[in-house]
Amino acid sequence: MDTNSKPTALGMTAQFERVKHLAADQIGAAMLLTSACLNDGSLPDDDKALRRVARLTAYKWGELRASLQSFFIVRDGVWKLPEAAKA
Repeated sequence: MDTNSKPTALGMTAQFERVKHLAADQIGAAMLLTSACLNDGSLPDDDKALRRVARLTAYKWGELRASLQSFFIVRDGVWKLPEAAKA
């Protein structure tokens, strides 16, 4: 990702608006995944890697994966934010 197109704090605020209705553990995981996705452009669709980014146990990841995935576009082996997937 070009450093000039990196997200700002305002971008994170907009992302928070999407997840603020979730429980605290879901918000934390969603924001960690979002931040990593914004910084790296995408995340690999790999449960072990994703749960590490989200700082969740394997058990908790299994519980939350579907709800967290709903905030991303998963295609071709990567997770992207909907805004980035349109580009």
